[in-house]
Amino acid sequence: ALWAIGNIAGDSVENRELVINSGGIECVLFMLNNTDKIIAIQNCIWTISNLCRGKNPAPDFNKVSIFIPALVTALNSTDPKMLADASWALSYLSDGDHYRVEK
Repeated sequence: ALWAIGNIAGDSVENRELVINSGGIECVLFMLNNTDKIIAIQNCIWTISNLCRGKNPAPDFNKVSIFIPALVTALNSTDPKMLADASWALSYLSDGDHYRVEK
């Protein structure tokens, strides 16, 4: 189910907003905080990356910034896939005005 959420969110800005506004953030965080399986954690970080992606409009920073601690933790991983997806997500989050970077 998590992979499907990430796939839907990554399809378009409209779908990303639909997922965010339908409780997708909470679902991802629940899964991330309740698993120790590497494949599930990888899927969570990939899904987070898709939820943070997009510019026109960018996702509501106040909603997606909740993912920052999880992304920072993922940067300590030795898993190349997780490192890449966490890096992309942080890049998406920091893209834009100075407010996003300062947060």
